[in-house]
Amino acid sequence: MGLNPIDKVSQKVMERTKNNTLPLDRMEQLESYSIQWSTPISDAVRSQVEKATASLAYVDMASGPMMRGLLGFLVRATQAKRVLEIGTFIGTSAMVMAEAMAANASMEQNAAENSATSTQQHAPHLLTIEMNKRYRALVQDAFANEPYQSIIELVDGDALSLLQARDPRLFSSQLWDMIYLDGDKAHYPEYVEQLVELLRPGGVLVIDNVLWYGHVLDVESIGNGDAFTHNTATDASREAKQQRKAIAIDHMNQLLARHPRVSTQILPFGDGLTLATRTS
Repeated sequence: MGLNPIDKVSQKVMERTKNNTLPLDRMEQLESYSIQWSTPISDAVRSQVEKATASLAYVDMASGPMMRGLLGFLVRATQAKRVLEIGTFIGTSAMVMAEAMAANASMEQNAAENSATSTQQHAPHLLTIEMNKRYRALVQDAFANEPYQSIIELVDGDALSLLQARDPRLFSSQLWDMIYLDGDKAHYPEYVEQLVELLRPGGVLVIDNVLWYGHVLDVESIGNGDAFTHNTATDASREAKQQRKAIAIDHMNQLLARHPRVSTQILPFGDGLTLATRTS
């Protein structure tokens, strides 16, 4: 049986991409070029990145510059007034989104002042959840400044437990315009079931690390022990955690693809990014 037209197009695109694959140094140059000619981060965000880099050995786990830029863009484009973030870490993603929310609020206020009709404005609110004491301490000084102080609410706790307990700070009469999930990968499937309920119809769900360093491709062989190899007990423990996360992420990806209330698109961006919107 021959390929259908869509498959033929996809195959040709893949062949073209394969033939035009660039060396790593060229890709790094293109990423730098993309960052250079995109809206720059604020001095406050840059300062927070530097602070985290000096105090954490694994700051590379944080959202990179392109991801931060995308989050800010999505908040601006969707005019999100209520944003929920699962996993604060060094705080820069929350800061970028809060800056975008503040800019939106300023534009809305200016429009209202120039309009003959009066409309009710809702104050922007970003709730971010972090259970790690060290990370919470790292962000407190930055969050104490404006516009962050007026917008960001930092919650101490395990996000999944708060979701399962239907914490009123998360569950209210107002649904969330945008949700950013960058929490414990091993529990991604459980998060998703709850977060879809919290998202307003038309709202955007953003999920990071959905390809998990390519390990989602190895899920079928994990059960046979073929996907990972280890030389020590420490390696075995580390790789077992990676396997559990890969399995959970793959399960979540399939759940979202089949979910009757969302439309979803996975992008091979960074470590994999899912953009989903609630359709009903």
